[in-house]
Amino acid sequence: MRRILAALLPLVLSACVPRYRVAEWRDDFEQTETRQMRANVLAGEGTGHDWLALDAESSRTRGDTARYALVVDYRTSGHPLRVPAGETLVLLVDSQRVALRGAGSSGHRARSGVRGDREQARYPVFRTLLERIAAARIVRVRLAGQRYYVERSFSTLNLRHLREFLAPPAPKPPRTPTQATTPQA
Repeated sequence: MRRILAALLPLVLSACVPRYRVAEWRDDFEQTETRQMRANVLAGEGTGHDWLALDAESSRTRGDTARYALVVDYRTSGHPLRVPAGETLVLLVDSQRVALRGAGSSGHRARSGVRGDREQARYPVFRTLLERIAAARIVRVRLAGQRYYVERSFSTLNLRHLREFLAPPAPKPPRTPTQATTPQA
């Protein structure tokens, strides 16, 4: 029985972590196009079902240059971090310290039932920092809350996700007459 439980435990725990993807959406009212990594969960020891995702985001308003941000998504079944405004995200990019300031998570906290608490914080960055992170060999992350902090690190998979996100998107194929928007009978 113990062997069966030991074999099933990794499967159950992996089902709790969402699958990585890149989301894209357009706001026609603001004429903004946004791309965001989702669930780029970092490696490292957590307690229980805690996990920390560090996702890159780019948004572009028509006729404007792209703006970038790092979005932290922290979920815990224990005590929430309650990330305050200020310099709360620190990266060690190949041993060089990069401290980032953000607005905190106060407007972006939610209780997710049995899964615990979720909070998000956004940090504006330049694309050059994202490129520097993507080219690094070792990236460590510390996210500070009101009472304590969590530390994680980028795995090779996290770095690959960031490089793919920064790569120019493949051109979309032209629409053929059969793909027209007229409804089929």
